[in-house]
Amino acid sequence: MVARRSATTSVDDWAASSRSSARAFFLAQAAAPLWGRARSIVNIADLAAFETWPGYVRHGLTKGALVHMTRSLARVLAPKSA
Repeated sequence: MVARRSATTSVDDWAASSRSSARAFFLAQAAAPLWGRARSIVNIADLAAFETWPGYVRHGLTKGALVHMTRSLARVLAPKSA
């Protein structure tokens, strides 16, 4: 991970940073129909999801998105109460 000024971040840089979060979503989506009663999603983020780190805008943005996605999927995919 290299600190970069936001003004020098290219579209390709954004795409590369976002790909891992998108993959996590599609992997969870594909796995959901195969789960039985035991359901777990584990994604790894760091403090950049919750803190502002100068020079790491795209890293923080993608980690924040990963945390939000994980929380949302936990709600959507949770077993329904009887």
